[in-house]
Amino acid sequence: MTLIQLIFYLTLLTKRANPIEYDTITQITNTFREAYGCRPVSEDDNLTRAAQARADEIFESGHFSHDGVWETVEPIYRYRVAGENLARNFNTDEAMVVAWMKSPNHRENIVNCKYKDIGIGRRDDYVVQLFGRK
Repeated sequence: MTLIQLIFYLTLLTKRANPIEYDTITQITNTFREAYGCRPVSEDDNLTRAAQARADEIFESGHFSHDGVWETVEPIYRYRVAGENLARNFNTDEAMVVAWMKSPNHRENIVNCKYKDIGIGRRDDYVVQLFGRK
């Protein structure tokens, strides 16, 4: 399956009205990673805690930005390399990951073969996807 076919397929799936689920986000992310020749990322408990802390922080401050991410993440997850994707107001996990893949900076995080770990946090309509390698 080509990348274009994969994006088209996942776009069709967005017609479903399923809630955002962490496992599904990780599965879709890994499907794209494999299409780009990267190994799958695995959920890391500390990175997930950091992603949740970050989602809480964004929700409570109302400041939807990458500013301050590493000050929040570093005390919880000690990393050598890391990246962050943010999203809000998506109805499905498929639509969210497809939107990230359409954005060069977000896609760069998803298909960065240096990353081994993933953590996802959610608060209300805000979703934080963190990648890292210890």
